[in-house]
Amino acid sequence: MKLKFLTPIAVKIVRFYPGLRRELIQSRSKYKPIEMVSLALMNSIITSIAVFVVFLLLKVALWITISSTLIIFFLVLNYILKIPRLKVLMKKAELDSKLIYALDHMIIRLKAGATLFDAIKSVAISNYGELSKDFLELVKKIEGGMDEASAFESYASITPSQYLRKIAWELAISVRSGGNVVTVLETLTKDLVEKSEIEIKNYASKLNLYLLMYMVLSIVLPALFIISMIVSSIISQSAVNFGQMLYLIPIMVLVVQFAIIGMINSSRPTLWVGR
Repeated sequence: MKLKFLTPIAVKIVRFYPGLRRELIQSRSKYKPIEMVSLALMNSIITSIAVFVVFLLLKVALWITISSTLIIFFLVLNYILKIPRLKVLMKKAELDSKLIYALDHMIIRLKAGATLFDAIKSVAISNYGELSKDFLELVKKIEGGMDEASAFESYASITPSQYLRKIAWELAISVRSGGNVVTVLETLTKDLVEKSEIEIKNYASKLNLYLLMYMVLSIVLPALFIISMIVSSIISQSAVNFGQMLYLIPIMVLVVQFAIIGMINSSRPTLWVGR
């Protein structure tokens, strides 16, 4: 998409997003940083103009219209430029969730007499989601003439998973030095299993805390608040506006619930092992 008229502005904005280039590479985006910023600017401008027109038609106060338009512009711009990071985080989570199983797959194949390339290809054609897609790219590079060590080093420089990055570098070193790949993979798998168990235990302890927070903020406090208002109205002999409370309390409870759900999802471990 050619948005050259926005390029001078995009060049200045891209400086505020130093990690955008890496995120675009890791998310396998077809856009370059300047192109991504230009696209975000275009969408922000279109959305802001639409909001401005709607507010004018609704005869909203001018200062509210202008301030709302500016806020919408920056919100849309920032959201679009955060999309590559969100994609990277989602891909990282999926890669990590399948990693231990894929390593076990490779170890079994290698112990059965397969070469390292055959083990990689076996994972590539199996059902490991994003991990299979990445391994398929490795297979294509090696089949295209790149040596295995260089292919691993290339992959290590672009994968968003820190665990895969370490594994790729270890495999590259092992291939160059002629080391035992099976031993390397078994050691790495053992380390990942231990980390997975630690992450799951930490997650379980956090769940207990979140459950306590949920009970206190969503059940206990609202109940205490309603009781205190009833008691207060009885003591002071004044009517309490329960209508507003009935609207306010459910909204507050919903906000708390969504916040707790967000914390639970963000703290969920990415490394999983069913052993």
